[in-house]
Order: sequence, then C-alpha cells, then structure tokens
Amino acid sequence: MIINYCDIELEVEFSYDPPEPETYDYPGSPDNASLESVELNGVDIFDLLGAEQLFEIEDLICKKMRE
Repeated sequence: MIINYCDIELEVEFSYDPPEPETYDYPGSPDNASLESVELNGVDIFDLLGAEQLFEIEDLICKKMRE
C-alpha cells in the first residue's frame, strides 16, 4: 500500500487486524496495523524511523483501511 506521510509517498507492507465489535460481555477492540516494511524509492527505511513515526504511519494505515 502507498501512503502519504509528511508529503512523502511511502510503500508499506503490514498486517492488519480489523476492529472487533463490542458485545454484552466483551468490550471489543480497535483495529490495529503492524508494519513489516517501509520503503522509499525501493529502499527499506524501517530501521531509520523512530517509534513515534512508526506509530503515526500505522495510524494512517488504519485510517485508510477504514475507508
């Protein structure tokens, strides 16, 4: 999937867990994305990104998956 992060197009590979609905005896859970790779122009930059940047990218993926 290609996402736009800070006006830079990144190619990301990830695993995605959809949200689980709330029930009477289960509070449910939000969706979750786990990054596997982040590429810029064919170069994997995953290890160059900080924890906050990775979290923001995962959040962008979740938002895009909900669309």
